[in-house]
Amino acid sequence: MIAADNKIPWRRLGEFIEECDERNEMGEFAIADVRGISINKSVISTKADMTGVSLSSYKQFKHNEFCVVTVTSRKGGCLMPITKNGNM
Repeated sequence: MIAADNKIPWRRLGEFIEECDERNEMGEFAIADVRGISINKSVISTKADMTGVSLSSYKQFKHNEFCVVTVTSRKGGCLMPITKNGNM
């Protein structure tokens, strides 16, 4: 497949990245470490009620990694990559 400008061939994203699925199974992180994603697609402190929530299934999101949010109300069908910056 060729891009719209007919100069650059399309490449599948999977050729360049791999999925990471590292979870908090060992309890390394506490509720104070949980982050969310803002409507501006930034990493923020969570606003969720974390009372009684087990963090063992939460994915770890490290520096130099990005996550993708596929569920969004305004950009249906688009992938929104989120990068982790700063000390979050």
